[in-house]
Amino acid sequence: MIEEIMKILPDISEEEKEAVLKILESEYEKGKQDAKSEYEKMDFDQALSSRLSDSGALCEKATIAVMDMENVVFENGEFLGLDEEIERVKAEYAFLFKQEVPHFSTGDGMEDEQDISALNYMERLRLFKENPDLYKLRMNK
Repeated sequence: MIEEIMKILPDISEEEKEAVLKILESEYEKGKQDAKSEYEKMDFDQALSSRLSDSGALCEKATIAVMDMENVVFENGEFLGLDEEIERVKAEYAFLFKQEVPHFSTGDGMEDEQDISALNYMERLRLFKENPDLYKLRMNK
């Protein structure tokens, strides 16, 4: 390909040909490095997204926004320090992650009956959506 480019150029001196070759080689190496960086970023983003999803993050963008990624290292497709950072964020921003839902009985009220007044709003809403009859029963007690 370089030979074809040299044929297109008008008669130029050997010094100018060398300069053109150096510029072309430099641009090629820069493009190669840019592509490598882009692939590494894509690998990082995909791996991070997968780990956050596995950890129960409800909104990846919001979770990433509160994470301190300076202590997280990504090498050879593996994270170092990410688990600790996710645990820190879970402790400080629990609402960004899926929460355990208390078990509610639909039976005769003898098993696992939980006082609905002890539930927070999200737990009450989840109960209402999953089992409206049980929700009404608990609210009337």
